Amino acid sequence: MNDYCRKHPKQTQCEPEQIGTPSEPVCQPFEVCLPFGRVLSFDGQCLRVDGTPTIPDGEYGIITVENGCIVSARPNPVFEYTPGPCAPAASPCGGSGDASVSLQPNISNLLSFDSGGRLGGFLHVNEGAGISLKGSGSAGDPLVITAAATDASLTYIQTNDRDALVVTGSGDVADPFVLGLAESPLNAGTYGSFTIDAYGRIIGYKDARAGYVQSVTQGPGIEVNQQEQIVTISLAESGVEPDTYRMGGWDISLDLAGRVTKATRMIEVEPQTIDPYYNVLAVNRFGSIEAIVPVVRTPDTQFSKYFGPNRDTTNMTVNSNTTGQYRIVYKGAVEVTVPTNTQTGFINLPSGYGVRIDDTAVNAYGWYDKTANMVTEIHAVSSGNIDVGPHTITLVSAAAITAGGFMDVSIVQAGG
Repeated sequence: MNDYCRKHPKQTQCEPEQIGTPSEPVCQPFEVCLPFGRVLSFDGQCLRVDGTPTIPDGEYGIITVENGCIVSARPNPVFEYTPGPCAPAASPCGGSGDASVSLQPNISNLLSFDSGGRLGGFLHVNEGAGISLKGSGSAGDPLVITAAATDASLTYIQTNDRDALVVTGSGDVADPFVLGLAESPLNAGTYGSFTIDAYGRIIGYKDARAGYVQSVTQGPGIEVNQQEQIVTISLAESGVEPDTYRMGGWDISLDLAGRVTKATRMIEVEPQTIDPYYNVLAVNRFGSIEAIVPVVRTPDTQFSKYFGPNRDTTNMTVNSNTTGQYRIVYKGAVEVTVPTNTQTGFINLPSGYGVRIDDTAVNAYGWYDKTANMVTEIHAVSSGNIDVGPHTITLVSAAAITAGGFMDVSIVQAGG
């Protein structure tokens, strides 16, 4: 009876399963000998080549070896040998009829065996730069070496500074190139502490500092600058830009050091006592009087000023140079309350209305227009003369004045 029962548990895992540890070798190590003294080995994980080639690089007959490897091989040449017509037959060596020849393994040996065991000697030659070869090197086909002609080698010599170095000669054996120093334009001799030759070289020195200034120190207004062995002494800058400045009646020109280099009189006025009221004074931007022009003035006796509507105060300031009575007239609508039987004409102003000069009230009367039911003019005159100078005239009103108006002030002589 056949037994078809499963002897092993069923495998349900289909993914790859790693067997053993990664460090265990998968294959058995081995070692194989390679030509020319080297060995190929495998340690179970890596391949490695050990050893050093025992044969030098070079050509061995038809074989070329580099770094222990055969890199090329040429076909065996066909040897040609024609014996002489009367040459005797060759005799066996040693009388045994057998011969054995071995080649010296030196890389310079020209002999080699072909595939038929025949011995031959061949010259291997390669062309180099500018060289051409022809022939095989045998008696019937000699080797011919030809070199291409090249230009003759030339030498060019040039100095960097012809004033310092000179070149003479043509450069051949009989007349070689000669480099030499050019003569200095300064004659040979002693200059100060130094002695120079004809070529400008210092050949001597004598300390003579005791006869020279050792140092220079700058003082007030003096500036000292030194560049190597040269000391420059000059006036220091003053800090004022060099320009022409107006100073009183003169134009003064200053340089960088503050020195006056030019002075020009620009203003000339006769000495006198000046009343500015009767003269026009021309003053420049520096405050200097450049000219005086007399003028004819009339006394200021008329003044006028306009006032806009809707105002709480009505006043003006006059500055008179004449003594006299002030005649004041204001023309404009002033709303006042008067008795109903008042007729058109001058009326005494009601309480709260009037005219004042500075802080003094003056007699004032209003021109009442019955049709308009308002005062349209106010007239006033001071009781006496008012001194010269500024004075303020005020129109006193108990309420704001809504209409615009003019105030005229004239100065008159007091009446009898």
